[in-house]
Parts: sequence; structure tokens; C-alpha cells
Amino acid sequence: MAETEGKHTGMRFLLDIKWSLVAFVVTLVLGFLSMGALGAALYYACYPLLSPFYGKLDDWRGDWVWPATIVTGMLWAVSFPVAGALDRHLAPRVPAAPRGVIYLAVLWLGAALVWAFTLASSYEPPAAENRADLVGCGKANRGVIEAALSRVLKSAPALLDEARCLKPPFGSDMVAMVELAPGSDLEAFHPGSDLTEAPLNMLETIFPETFEGLARTDFEVASTFDSGHRNIAVHLIRLRNGKLYALVNDVM
Repeated sequence: MAETEGKHTGMRFLLDIKWSLVAFVVTLVLGFLSMGALGAALYYACYPLLSPFYGKLDDWRGDWVWPATIVTGMLWAVSFPVAGALDRHLAPRVPAAPRGVIYLAVLWLGAALVWAFTLASSYEPPAAENRADLVGCGKANRGVIEAALSRVLKSAPALLDEARCLKPPFGSDMVAMVELAPGSDLEAFHPGSDLTEAPLNMLETIFPETFEGLARTDFEVASTFDSGHRNIAVHLIRLRNGKLYALVNDVM
């Protein structure tokens, strides 16, 4: 008799939190399929709490970063059954609106706790000298950069110095940047074009002597695709003081 009653109680509990269980399954799958996007979003949702200890997610380096964002997004799914169980417990005494706020608070706290757990076991503070993963562009990369600029500018531009290459922390594709000589023909320069593929967040890392502390309103950017290689984007940058730069990156 007691065993049967216990089974009925357990079944009633599961039915009462069924939508939280559905959310658990959906979030678990989404945490994996989003390939880290969900985990990254959760970090920034808890940014005021975590950033004093771990800084910006974009500044992290190492092979641990991507797995950590995936695992965190999946582990967060546990917050839904916990929130659902607490909501069921409070239902007889607390109105629906306050319970909804408490439910969301549990999800937020769950995200913070999961990230704190993940970072406690995985976080590797980036050494100051390794924050900018600048590498030599190499002959092959220089050839790609020069060819792309020649096609976009309709002629081979004069370069003031060697191109600088950067390996982003979340991928293997190279981002390259070079300063163009004053007076370069910028017939293809049309500011206001689509900049969705422009890694402007890397300008300060590649050319700190020029872009460190520079506001986005202090320069214009025009973006286009290399007609010879549609997976390569070329971004022409013009500062108010007349300096010219080209940013080249693989968008695939």
C-alpha cells in the first residue's frame, strides 16, 4: 500500500514539473548543438557576477575554452527541474507572479553556479605576453593578402610595412592587417557597407599603436568580398588623420 502510494506521489511530482523536464531535455540538446553559443550567452548573462574574477570571455585563450562553453550550456539544463521543483513546493502559498520571478532567479543563479564550477576546474589565466596571438604571416598568407587587395583595389597597393597576422582564440583561420601607403587608390571605398563579417574587435590587438583607445567613430570602414575568393573578406579602414589600413579575413 505504502509502496503504491509512493509511486503515485512520484508520478504526480513528475507531472507537476513536466514542462520543466521538457525544458531540461531541450536545453541539454541545445547546449550541445549550439556549439558553445548558449554557454557564452549564459556567461554574459552572469557577467556582473563573474567578470571581476574571470574578465571577458573574448580574452580567454587555450584549448579549454570551447569545451567549457559547450559543457556549461548543457549543465545549465539541470536548473530547470530544480526551478520546477521549487515552484511546485511554493505553489500552495505563493501567487503565480512571484513564483515566476523566483523561477527565473533560480535559472540565473544556476547559470552562475555552473560557470563558477566549470571555471574553477578549467580556467587558465592568460599570460599578459600571450594575450595577443600575433604570428608571422608567412609567404603563403602574404600572397593571399596581396592578391586580395590587388583585386579589390584594381591594382597592387603600396604597403608601408609587413602584414601582421592574428590567430583568433576560437578558430584556426587567420586574420591579417596591413597599413597602406598614403595616396592609395580607394575607388572601392564605400563606407556604410555590410560589416557583419568584419572582426573590428581585433584592430586594437593587431595595431595597438594606432587603434588602442580609438573610438569606432574615429574611422570609417568599407567591406567587400574578394572577387577571386568569395570566402575572403577585405575591409578598408580610413582614419580621420588620413591613415589607411586593410583588414583581410576568412569568413568561412
